[in-house]
Amino acid sequence: MLANGASPVVTLASTPVAVPGARRGTGGRLETVRFTGPLSGIRTRGYVYLPDGYSPTTRPLPVIVVISGQPVISGRPAGAAGAYSPSQIAATAAAQMKARRLAPAIVVVLPATVGGRADQGCLDVPAGPQAATFFSQDLPVALAHAYRVVTGPPGWGVLGGAGSGYCALQLATAPSGPFAVAAVHPGTYATPPDPVTAGTTPSPRSPDRPLWRLRHLPPPPVRVLFTGAGQARQFQSLVQPPMSVATLRLAAGSLPLASVLDWIGHALTGRA
Repeated sequence: MLANGASPVVTLASTPVAVPGARRGTGGRLETVRFTGPLSGIRTRGYVYLPDGYSPTTRPLPVIVVISGQPVISGRPAGAAGAYSPSQIAATAAAQMKARRLAPAIVVVLPATVGGRADQGCLDVPAGPQAATFFSQDLPVALAHAYRVVTGPPGWGVLGGAGSGYCALQLATAPSGPFAVAAVHPGTYATPPDPVTAGTTPSPRSPDRPLWRLRHLPPPPVRVLFTGAGQARQFQSLVQPPMSVATLRLAAGSLPLASVLDWIGHALTGRA
């Protein structure tokens, strides 16, 4: 709860999710919600997919957070490889669960630009948006308050869509971070996607850079899937147990959402 007694998650709308070939109303539901982070001060709209059969009394479910590098407007992110609308993500997750290729999970869709117009890699910016605090601290508490979710990193995965590879890696490699599994779209992972050094905004501190962490800090117990080459080799050369890295070779510009969600789900349940 927030200091004024308000909920950190407010449901604005809820729509059923259709699964091709299945009975009507058997695909779960997609909720449009407003998140309010008491620590970060960020207030943002997001989407929460609840699978078929979910209820406040069901067993806690793992969480997959999908972060889009494109701003989500009216449920549709700008077109780019790896940028999927919340409805596409929900429908794909529902179909995979119906086919028993993905274990039931709650899927959360958020833009990387929470707290501002620029995507600064899910970092806490001095005198600016505290995105790292929002994703790492506010979001887990908010979801645990509103839904039946597994608490702690073993039940949490993050998918960085187009342009959000740095964001996903930054969150996954953070000391005491909330995620045990990450999948990232091909791209540049050494620096944030937007030029945070421009103007008066300082560049990220060295400990906020995933590559610096891998070189200087104990490896985190996370599993990472690179969905394409990008800078995967640079990361793989630095990875040591208990961290592990896998690479999925794809055609240029593609991101098979179903396969990536399946991989995250299997990794979270220890079957990958």
